[in-house]
Amino acid sequence: MKRRKVHGRWLLPVIFMLLAVTVTVAGEERSSSGVPVADGRAVAAAPLENIRVGVSDGRVTFSWSIARQFTGDFRGVRLYRVRDGRQIRFGHPTEELLEDLGLRTSWTVSSLANGEQYEFILKGYDSGKREFWSSTLYAYPGTDPRGAPRTPSSIYAAAGDDRIAIFWERNREADLALYELQRKDPLEPEFRTIGRLPKVMRLSGEQKEGGADRNAPLILSPAAYLDRKVTAGVAYEYRLRAVDLERKGSPYSEPISVQLRPATPPSGREIVLIVNTDSGDANGNGVNDSEEVARYYADKRGVPASQILRLHLKQDGSAVDYVRDIQQPLRQFLLSGNLAGRVTMLVPCFGVPTWSGGLALDSRLSDLFDRFIVGKTMGSPSPYFNRDRHFDGTYGVYLVTRLDGPTVEIAKGLVDKALAAEGTVSALSGTAYLGTLGSKRGGDLAIRKTAEFGRWLGVTVTMKDPGEFSKDELGPDAFWYFAWYHQYRDPMRGEWPVGGVGAHLISNSFATIREKDPTRKSWVQGLLEKGITATFGAVVEPYEQGYTRPDIFFGHFWTGEYTFAESFFMATPTVQWAMSAVGDPLFRLKKPPVKGNSTVGVGVSRDNVGTGQEK
Repeated sequence: MKRRKVHGRWLLPVIFMLLAVTVTVAGEERSSSGVPVADGRAVAAAPLENIRVGVSDGRVTFSWSIARQFTGDFRGVRLYRVRDGRQIRFGHPTEELLEDLGLRTSWTVSSLANGEQYEFILKGYDSGKREFWSSTLYAYPGTDPRGAPRTPSSIYAAAGDDRIAIFWERNREADLALYELQRKDPLEPEFRTIGRLPKVMRLSGEQKEGGADRNAPLILSPAAYLDRKVTAGVAYEYRLRAVDLERKGSPYSEPISVQLRPATPPSGREIVLIVNTDSGDANGNGVNDSEEVARYYADKRGVPASQILRLHLKQDGSAVDYVRDIQQPLRQFLLSGNLAGRVTMLVPCFGVPTWSGGLALDSRLSDLFDRFIVGKTMGSPSPYFNRDRHFDGTYGVYLVTRLDGPTVEIAKGLVDKALAAEGTVSALSGTAYLGTLGSKRGGDLAIRKTAEFGRWLGVTVTMKDPGEFSKDELGPDAFWYFAWYHQYRDPMRGEWPVGGVGAHLISNSFATIREKDPTRKSWVQGLLEKGITATFGAVVEPYEQGYTRPDIFFGHFWTGEYTFAESFFMATPTVQWAMSAVGDPLFRLKKPPVKGNSTVGVGVSRDNVGTGQEK
């Protein structure tokens, strides 16, 4: 599916298309034609009319009138707020009832964040309290206009091998209309405008005759621009300004310069290590455990000492305020150090909590700047999911894997095992043990695709379809493992070989990392204790559809072209949700031999083995 283009290219999950724009006029939401908007998703016989949405500083006011021509059974209206992807939990409703308003004709919601989007639903009900009508409303609270808007802040650039992305922080003014981006190359005498980027857009899967689909949802445009009309070896300069509804513009930002970079696996210089200064000293050597792991890894992989961020965190995720304690300090660290566009990987070290706010911390960190909070269930679609190219900063997110384990020694040993395996261990070094439930569910289909690709590649595959691997069933030939559904039961007889990678699909596969009770041990903890080199799992309920896909993961990792971090992130459908990986993010296998006429290691869309990817 292709992106549609309106004044430039937007950085968005590929499932969406940009079709039309709405803006906020004098505190009232109107369409681009100036007509007041309640959303088009209301039934024809509507009990309410003249629905308006007024916004101000941290507030939104809804008003309407009761339709005189409506003759049906109507006794009142309820106001709901739709939870975003960060707020959805397993088994929880996607809508939150704010107020049963009866026959009132207005209501104000306060304590909202300026510059954010909120989605509300008005639902009419009858004398039996049954809801029979609804209208979806979007609101964009903002600061009251005072002259021209401010210059956009927190601007940075990231480069790939064929594109450059510009990112910034959204302005908070209620009357903001658009952003204007300009570019200049060394041969041009002055800057020229390459994009006018509206504040709000409408998303849809198809273009309706006569204009945009009014039933399509609205969303704040990402504060990002993807420039594909660029040439290698040329240093481009970019600058940005904000424009309000009266066409008053802010001063332009200071120019930033950037040029394309080759498509290569990430390196240690692209990593920021995150240390918890409150992790203790379990081994009694006088060095903070988290700091010890970070320094050890930095020395092995060439991570600059200036790229170690130290935070004071409680190890219990319930005691951590994600925004205050982690997100804001990390954002500032990257922006002030000119790292936001150069760093591609964030690596929490031993003692950093695995969860916060009911979500996997690492999954939240992937979308550190909250660019992709659009999902209504299972977090938000990852822009890097199912891709077949090396990761770079133009996706607007970060690769996140952690250096963690039941002990400091295990956490430190992850990089030692990865380094020992590189250059010697390939996909063909051992057997892949795969198990299904014998169903036609997505999890089983993905495992079967993994087996199909592995056999094509030359991997020895032992497949139970259906079947489980009993305790101590796997011997020293086992290098790769993926099965699902039952709680942890150690399948490995002895230790996992150096370079071995495996995971198990179940809702709580990463529920523990240092659990003392052996009956409550998670799969991630158990695999690490038995010496596996890298693994991944669910910190919170991911649903089957949100779990890391084994066919995509092994379909990339086995090629030797992609790192563990790239392969994991490509195979994980969402950010801001449930999944987390443990292992050296730079771990990469030796490439297997050439297969037929296709060179293994340059992508996995080869001969259509069932893992075909989208570039």
